[in-house]
Amino acid sequence: MQVASLPEGVAALPADIHRARSHMLAGEYGQALEIHKKAAGMLKGFIDSIPRSDTARRSKWQIELDELLREAALAGSVYEELKSMPPKPPKVRGREVSSS
Repeated sequence: MQVASLPEGVAALPADIHRARSHMLAGEYGQALEIHKKAAGMLKGFIDSIPRSDTARRSKWQIELDELLREAALAGSVYEELKSMPPKPPKVRGREVSSS
């Protein structure tokens, strides 16, 4: 049985996902979100190219896509939460200024 090769973009997904996760660990949630979205779009296109009759293969990749979308949602949620926080108050003579 011959195994079909993966499209170039799909073959690069493990490296892209690793990069996205590295950005999340570094606190760079906006970058992580963008990479996750790009990877999810690529994976969705790949799933759509699998014949509908190949339900086992489609299902396997759909599970991976769902996990990737959950990670993207987490990155997006943290990113939005951090954006909504007020900036850190400036320091005056080695201590923070109280905002109240």
